[in-house]
Amino acid sequence: MNEVFDKDMAVFSGLHTFHNIAFRKDLKDVDYAVVGVPFDTAAANRCGARFAPMAIRSFASFSNGYGWNTNLEVLGEDVQGTDLGEIAVKNGYTTPSLTAIETGLKVIYDAGVTGLVLGGGQLVTLGELRALKSAYGKMALIHLTNDRSVTEHGSFVDDGNVILNAVKEDLINVSHSIQLGVRGGYNSKEESTLFLEQGMKLLSAYEMHKMTLEEICTIIKETVSDLPCIISLDMGFLDPTNAPAVDNPKIGGFTTYDLRTILRDIIPAIQMKSFDLVNLTYMFDSGEITSQAADGILTDVVCSLAKKKMNGGN
Repeated sequence: MNEVFDKDMAVFSGLHTFHNIAFRKDLKDVDYAVVGVPFDTAAANRCGARFAPMAIRSFASFSNGYGWNTNLEVLGEDVQGTDLGEIAVKNGYTTPSLTAIETGLKVIYDAGVTGLVLGGGQLVTLGELRALKSAYGKMALIHLTNDRSVTEHGSFVDDGNVILNAVKEDLINVSHSIQLGVRGGYNSKEESTLFLEQGMKLLSAYEMHKMTLEEICTIIKETVSDLPCIISLDMGFLDPTNAPAVDNPKIGGFTTYDLRTILRDIIPAIQMKSFDLVNLTYMFDSGEITSQAADGILTDVVCSLAKKKMNGGN
């Protein structure tokens, strides 16, 4: 009976966890935990990111566990992971959903486990940061995005003001945070420079395209230093030719090669406590190009965690 349900027998079979890794409720000896957060009703433009965790897991069934870029068995002995399924958010109900996200992720961070969070929209990051502060204090932020998410909407919380609210709630260490890949989407000049006087770094896509990837990685690592940090990846960071199915696509972005090279360089060198991938709107994903990109990116994140672990955590 067990052989019939062997996860190694067919990519189209199994429970469709991330890369068919096991569900392990006990987080002892676990290095990372995959968690889906299918909440998207705070979207600034296209809805549909609630289906992204399902889409990513489905595509990941085709992948194997050997990370040839790092020569590590990333889904085996070299790094241990679990897929905890989805947090029970309620689309249309922002406040209780944020509470659910914070409560669910806090269990992971309190156990010292790295979170791999599958959004969902950018608002997921706000609940994530609240949970992280409880476990680690204020976080350094690496925000890979095409939009800064600092638009003032009064008391209304949505994807467009996540970083603004995170600063107001004192969740991030502003002087050790950086936003990269930004290419417009402001309502005013003041909005475009918000928090820069407080030390937040900003690299626009235009600036980045004139730099080498090595130079970009150096700036990121120098900014976050050795502080506990979160990487938030808005899939709109990528150019629409590489990731068409995103909440708010903007031309002039980056290739999957650029992004994967950056992540493989910085993650083994920093104290990343959580990684989220947000704003993948699955129903716009003709040919599953964006889902494929997401799977490759997340695989690289796991590879990088394995590499850091093999290097003794340094």
